[in-house]
Amino acid sequence: MKVRIDGLWRLLGIPEPEREYQFARPRRWRFDYAWPEYRVALEVEGGVWKGGRHNYPVGFLRDMEKYNMAALLGWRVFRFTPLDMRDGRAGEILVQVFRGKRSFLAETKPPLTELKSASSVFPSP
Repeated sequence: MKVRIDGLWRLLGIPEPEREYQFARPRRWRFDYAWPEYRVALEVEGGVWKGGRHNYPVGFLRDMEKYNMAALLGWRVFRFTPLDMRDGRAGEILVQVFRGKRSFLAETKPPLTELKSASSVFPSP
C-alpha cells in the first residue's frame, strides 16, 4: 500500500525522488522511491500488522536478497511503515540524510558500476 506523500519532498526541502526505480538490472527489483544520484532509497513496508507480503517467508527472503544486493551496490535503503510516513518519523530521518548535521551524503559516493546479477556476487556452491 502506497502512502499519499505528494508534496512531502517539497515540504521537507529535499529533492524529488524517482518512483518505482529499478536497480540491479537485469533483476526486476524496484525501490518505492529512490534518489539514484545519491544512492539513497526509501521503501514503505505495508502489511506490518495484517500479514502483508513482506511478512510471509517467501516475501521476507526475497526482500532480504534485494536489500543485501542494494547494500553491496552502495545503496542506503531506509525502510518505513505507512505510519512512519504519516506521523513524521520518516521525514525526520530523510531530512538528516539530505541536509542534517550528520548527512550521509557528505561521505564519498560509491562508484556507479552495477553488478550484472546476484549470481555474480553469490555464486552457487
